[in-house]
Amino acid sequence: MTEAIAVNVVCIAVVAANGIFVMYRWAPRLLSPYLQLACAGALLFSTGNLASNLTTGSEQMYWYSLVMLYTGLFLSVCCWMFVAVRMAEHHGAKMRVSIHIWRDLPAAVLGVFWLSALTNPWHGLFLTPVPGERSLYGPLWYGGALTSWLIVAFTVVFCGYRAIRATYSDDRWQMAVCALAMATPTVLNLTYTASATPPDYDPTIVGFAIVTSLFVLAVYRGQIYGATGLRLEDAIENDSRPGILLDQHMRMIHTNQAARELFDIPVNRQLVLPLLAQRLLDRFGEAVDEQDLLSSDAVFRLRSDPDSWLSIERRPIRLGKHDVGSALFVRDESARVRVDEALQEARKFESLGLIAGGIAHDFNNILVSVIGNAELAQLKVNEDPEAAHELLERISQAGQRGADLAKQLLTYAGKANIEPAPVHLNDTVVELARMLRTSMRSEVALELELDADEPIAQADSSQVTQVLLNLIVNAEEALAANGGRVTVSTGSVRLTQSDLADRLFRDGAVPGDYVTLTVSDDGPGVDDATLVKMFDPFFSTKSVGRGLGLAATLGTVRSHRGALDVKTSPGTGTRITAYLPANRKRHQENQSAPQDTGEFALKSVLVIDDDEAVRRVHRQMLESLGFNVREAPNGQEALQAPVEADLVLVDQTMPGMSGSAVARRLRADRPDLPIVLVSGYSETFLDDLPAGTQFLRKPFTTQHLASAVQEAIGAHS
Repeated sequence: MTEAIAVNVVCIAVVAANGIFVMYRWAPRLLSPYLQLACAGALLFSTGNLASNLTTGSEQMYWYSLVMLYTGLFLSVCCWMFVAVRMAEHHGAKMRVSIHIWRDLPAAVLGVFWLSALTNPWHGLFLTPVPGERSLYGPLWYGGALTSWLIVAFTVVFCGYRAIRATYSDDRWQMAVCALAMATPTVLNLTYTASATPPDYDPTIVGFAIVTSLFVLAVYRGQIYGATGLRLEDAIENDSRPGILLDQHMRMIHTNQAARELFDIPVNRQLVLPLLAQRLLDRFGEAVDEQDLLSSDAVFRLRSDPDSWLSIERRPIRLGKHDVGSALFVRDESARVRVDEALQEARKFESLGLIAGGIAHDFNNILVSVIGNAELAQLKVNEDPEAAHELLERISQAGQRGADLAKQLLTYAGKANIEPAPVHLNDTVVELARMLRTSMRSEVALELELDADEPIAQADSSQVTQVLLNLIVNAEEALAANGGRVTVSTGSVRLTQSDLADRLFRDGAVPGDYVTLTVSDDGPGVDDATLVKMFDPFFSTKSVGRGLGLAATLGTVRSHRGALDVKTSPGTGTRITAYLPANRKRHQENQSAPQDTGEFALKSVLVIDDDEAVRRVHRQMLESLGFNVREAPNGQEALQAPVEADLVLVDQTMPGMSGSAVARRLRADRPDLPIVLVSGYSETFLDDLPAGTQFLRKPFTTQHLASAVQEAIGAHS
C-alpha cells in the first residue's frame, strides 16, 4: 500500500504541474478549453485513484473516490481525442466528418455510461461478484471501458496516420508524440486489467502522467509561443492593425479580427503568401509576385478595394538564436500614396511651365524663319524667282524643325511612334562612338565595355541612337572643364517585379528579359534635389537650358515599355542605365516609304478634316496628283449623304466623331472603299481600324501622300 500511495502522489504531482503550466500559459485558441479539461480530467483520475486506496474502510468515501476516478477517465479520453483531431485540422487535414461529431458523439456515449454508473455500485453491476475471482466488474463497467479503449485506439491510429501524411516535419513529429501519448496508458491499463496477479497499484495512473506530459510537450513544443511566456495571439489580437501570426514555415497560426475582415482569411494552417497574393494587385493591376510581398518598400492595391494601398511588414520571432516564426502587420499606405500622387501632379504642373516656356522659345525661332522668309519670298517671287525658291526652301526646313520638335514632345510624353526591330546594341554603340570621338573635347575619354554576348534589343533603331547620344552628351557636359572618363557599356538582364521596384523610372515595364545600355562618368555627380528634376523638360544646372534631351530619353524608354535607373551622389559620378525589351517579335512597319506612284486610275477623293487650313493643303496636294477633291469639315457631315468618292483621306482627331469611327462607318457601307487615316499621334488606335486602312503620320510630303494613296488603292484593287 505504501508503494501504491507513493506512486499515486508522484503521478498527481506530475499531472498537477502540467495542469498548472497549461493554465498559466493558456492553450492555443484552437485547442481551448479541451486541453485544459484534459489536464483537469487527468488530475481527477489521479486524485480519485489515490483516494480509493486510502478510503477502503469507508464505503461512502470509497464510492466518492470512484466517482472522481471514472469522471476523470471519461473526461480525459474524450478531450485527448478532440485535441488530437483539432491539431490535425490545424495542420491542414481535411475532415470529412463535422468537427462537432468528433466532440459530441464520444462524450454522449461515455456520458450514458457515467450517468448509469452513478445509480449502481461501481463494481459488480448486474452481476454478483464472486469472492476470490479476478473479475469484480459488471457489464456496465465493461461497456464504458470498451468505449474508452475504442476511442483511445482510434486516436492512436488517427495520430499515427497523420504522422505519416502530414506535410511538414514538425507536424509529423507533433502527431507521432500524440500517438505515443495515447498508446502508453492504454497498454498499461490493459496489462493491469488482464493480469492474473496484478500489482498493488493501478499503473494506469502512471500512463496518465505520461500522456499529460507528452501532450503538453507536443502542443507547446510544436507551436511558436509555448516557451516564451507571452501570449502572441493576444499581442496581435489587441493591435488595431491587421495582424497575422506565422510559424517558421510561413503558415498561419492566428489572425486578428482586423486581418480577418480585411482579407477574408479562413482560420486554418495554410501558407500565407499565396493567399495574400490572391487578394492584392500591384500598382499596374498585374498579379503580385509572392516574393515581392515582403519587400520593404512595396505598396500594393487591395483587390476588393482598389482605392486602398497596403504594405506588409514582417517581424521575426526569435527564441534564443533561432527564428521560430514571425508576425505580419499590414500598414495602410493610402494616405501616403495620395500625397505622393499629389506631389507628382505638382511636379507635372511645374514641368508644364518649363515646357511651355521652352516650346514658346523654340517655336518663336521657327516662326521667325517661316514668317520672315515668306514675306521675303512674296517680294522676290516676280523679280527673282530663283531667290524666291531658295526662301521657300528655308520655310520648308523651318517646318521640318517644327515637326522634329513635335516629335520630341511626343517622345517626352511616351507617345511617340516606334517601329520595333532587332537592334544590335554593340554595333550601335561602336558606330556612334566613332562619330562622337572626333567632336568630343580632348580631355574627355570615351571608353566602351561591350557585352560579349552581343545583346539585341527589340526597339526603334533611330530612337535608341538618340537615347545613347543624349546620355553621352549629358555625361560629357557633366565633366565640365576638368575632363574625365565617359564609359558606355551594354548587357542583358532578367528583371523581376522586385527588381523593377528598385528602378527609378519603371512606368509600364513588366518582368522579363531586357538589354541594358549604361552610360557612366566620373564627374561630380548630383544631389537628391537635382536627381528628382534632371529628367524634367528644359531643366538644366547650367545658366541656359538645353531642351528636351534627358526628358526625351525618358519618354523613349517609356514608349518601349522599358525602365530607367540612375545611380549618383555628389563626388561619385553618375551612372544612367536604360533597360530596353529584348527578343520581342518584330512589329510590322506602319509608315510606308516613298514609292514611285505613277498614274492613278481613281480620280475622286473626299478629304475630311476639322482644320480648314489643313484641308486646303491636303486638297492642293491631291490636286497636284491629279485628283478631283471634295472637302468635309467633320465626320457627321461627310456621312449625311452617300459617299461617291473613289478614296477617302480622313483625320483621326476631330470633334464629335473620330477618324477611325468614320472609317468603320464608311467601310460598313462600302467594303472596297480605299481609306487613308492621318494623325500626328502614334498609331496606338490602329487595332480598332477596318482591315486594309492605310495610316499616314503627320506631317508628310506630297511624295509620302502619293505612296499611301497607292497602297490604299492597291489593297482594294
